[in-house]
Amino acid sequence: MPPLLPEGTRVLSRLSTSHIAPRRKGRHKQRAVVDRRALLFSDVHSMDGSDADESMRSYVKLCNLTDWAMESDYWIGSVGDFADVAAGFTPEQIIEPRRAQIRKLNAYDKMLWITGNHDHGIINWRAYGFRGIPEKVWGRTLIKHGHSYYWANYGGWCWLVGKPIIWAGTKLGRKSKRGRTGEWLAHHTYFGNRKMRKKGKAELNKRGLRLLICGHTHKPEIHYDADKRLAVLNLGDMVEHQTFGIVTPEEILLCV
Repeated sequence: MPPLLPEGTRVLSRLSTSHIAPRRKGRHKQRAVVDRRALLFSDVHSMDGSDADESMRSYVKLCNLTDWAMESDYWIGSVGDFADVAAGFTPEQIIEPRRAQIRKLNAYDKMLWITGNHDHGIINWRAYGFRGIPEKVWGRTLIKHGHSYYWANYGGWCWLVGKPIIWAGTKLGRKSKRGRTGEWLAHHTYFGNRKMRKKGKAELNKRGLRLLICGHTHKPEIHYDADKRLAVLNLGDMVEHQTFGIVTPEEILLCV
């Protein structure tokens, strides 16, 4: 039975947890893939709720989603890169409406903060009042940001190789297809999900888990490995794609 969804939500992909780990009956019944209901999002990157249209839309959507989850008694998980140290944000620049929503989340007893490569502890603590953790396991699900698998989205390789390739493709391609060219290059070079999926599934196999929930690449997808019965839910981001995940013991949804 699919969960009730926030108003205006569109489901991009869905996966039944029974396809990852078929249910067993009797005394040998195994752990659920996900043992609770949760709303999960990643890569918020310090949306400040300012008058900029994109920032305001993302901020309002984040508030509406988290308010819905609290009213529905769902767990809420921020899966890394809630802050944006790389962009130069400091605690003093976080405006009051944002602080108010963070205070609500910090007071909620089912809130999970996962740290990412942009989330430095002292920044999180001073600006938002939380200390995140690197990962969490719920049932047979591993939740982590994913930068430990694939760090080409930042650092020297990103700026010296990855971004120039994508910039050249979008500028030199035919005008009507430049956006598509950029997406293709992003998927097949330095900003895709393939490396993350490969390393993430290797860790799932090693630890006897079935589902990885991550972010980092800003590329939303549900990837299902039929042979090994492993799945990866990449939450995308709340800045450009504004995608998020809803998981229950029965189903995994990627939504926008």
